[in-house]
Amino acid sequence: MTEIPYNVNKAELIKYIADLVNDKRIEGISNANDESDRDGMRIVIDVKRDANASVVLNKLYKMTALQTSFGVNNVALVHGRPKTLNLRDMIKYFVEHRHEVVIRRTQFDLRKAKERAHILEGLIIASDNIDEVIRIIRAAKTPNDAIAGLIERFNLTEIQSRAIVEMRLRQLTGLMQDQLHAEYEEIMKNINGNMKAIRYELGTRVRHQLRIIPELKFFVDDSLDYIENIDKLLKE
Repeated sequence: MTEIPYNVNKAELIKYIADLVNDKRIEGISNANDESDRDGMRIVIDVKRDANASVVLNKLYKMTALQTSFGVNNVALVHGRPKTLNLRDMIKYFVEHRHEVVIRRTQFDLRKAKERAHILEGLIIASDNIDEVIRIIRAAKTPNDAIAGLIERFNLTEIQSRAIVEMRLRQLTGLMQDQLHAEYEEIMKNINGNMKAIRYELGTRVRHQLRIIPELKFFVDDSLDYIENIDKLLKE
């Protein structure tokens, strides 16, 4: 046995089976051992040669906690109101809920990605024009004046200009090019290094659907076109 009912103590179950055998309330069992290890649960019941395994199993189901039934009250909130659900409706509403959660999470991640990409565009412009950016910031009397100067000179937004002003100028030298390329190379190195493990994991999940697991290739798209496509799909 590799599974026992919920809330059943394994050690007590084995002891109770042994007591039943000793009291001769169940016949046909020669030994009961716990062979569980870190790979999972394993309870071995040795059946005597002259015993019928099916009869022994049925007696175990009847006289021990090896088979347990308990009632469930499937009350859940459906559109904010409590409702008793059958199994089919429960699965239906759960899938609908997960669908909504995934959409909201995707919208949140998309918004954060857009905000970060927007700031990165400004930082890249600043990195390409570092000398002029430093001149504008030094000539400004206040941070707001520096922000206004950057907006006027490079046609940036206030968010982009504020990110440039609030960042240490020494971080702008070769800022995005070096760091982004290094991050890209590291990500691709990790993906290619783990490709076999990913392919194995894919194979274990779809082994009943595919006879041959395809080779995997990963690409990083550095454009923002896909964000607009995701926006359209989410609005449909």
